[in-house]
Amino acid sequence: MIFQFRLETSLRISKQMMEAAQGVLAEAIRELQKLSEKKSIVNNQYIEVIERQKKACLREPHQLNDWQRFSSRQKKQLDELETLEKEQEITVAKQREEVIRLRVEHEKYNKLKEKQYQAFLREELRKEQKVIDEISQRSAGIKVREVLS
Repeated sequence: MIFQFRLETSLRISKQMMEAAQGVLAEAIRELQKLSEKKSIVNNQYIEVIERQKKACLREPHQLNDWQRFSSRQKKQLDELETLEKEQEITVAKQREEVIRLRVEHEKYNKLKEKQYQAFLREELRKEQKVIDEISQRSAGIKVREVLS
């Protein structure tokens, strides 16, 4: 007899859902890395702008207004990137939780399948043993008749 897991479809679907969630998580992590890299670049630019603004204050006071506007724009862009990065970190954390939840669900199906398979094997062995016992009893009965005859 062949073992068939009644919930094979559910097991397969849970695996597909888990793999899809892992793909979404990978994409969310890539997006977070891009934001972090961009924020790092903008932060370095902002630091450079602040340094130039300080120098302009001492050497070129007539350009100070331009540097202040530029540094203000850089700071605004940096703040926006920090906000986006925090939002993306939350998205990544939620997606990780979802992947873990789906992995646990998938493992439950796998364990149930294994448990049912082991029960199936025990039942098959029991049936085989029953047949062997019946054959042994028949052959013992035939030998007893031969001895009595």
